[in-house]
Amino acid sequence: WKNLETERALELARRAVEIKPDYHQGWYNLGNCHYLDRRFDEAAGAYRRAIELSPRFAQARSMLGKAFYDAKRFEESRVAFEETLEVRADDVEALFHLGLMASQDESTRPAALGYLKRYLAAGGDDPRVTEWVRDLEQR
Repeated sequence: WKNLETERALELARRAVEIKPDYHQGWYNLGNCHYLDRRFDEAAGAYRRAIELSPRFAQARSMLGKAFYDAKRFEESRVAFEETLEVRADDVEALFHLGLMASQDESTRPAALGYLKRYLAAGGDDPRVTEWVRDLEQR
């Protein structure tokens, strides 16, 4: 059932970008279909096209970062999330993931603390983040 629903959504999204190839939201929707189907490379391609058509489309930038992150392409993810923050400084997805990635390396832990504090200030509500901030402040 879920698979048929996903395939139908993907088919409709593909048809939408064929009919109107310059519509950024159509490419974003196609990216979301691929993302939900865990086809992260295809999702990234669709998000990139949405961004080409609408460079200030912060949601597409953020989802591009998530697609790269989930594909374990961490450097590309970091860049996409940093570019998201240039468009929307309080994007909680970007702040969360940048904080998470930066916390993995001793040399970037101060940056992680900054991202995670900004995440909380922007209304991020993942309960783990408060604990991570406390842990980073104690190091």
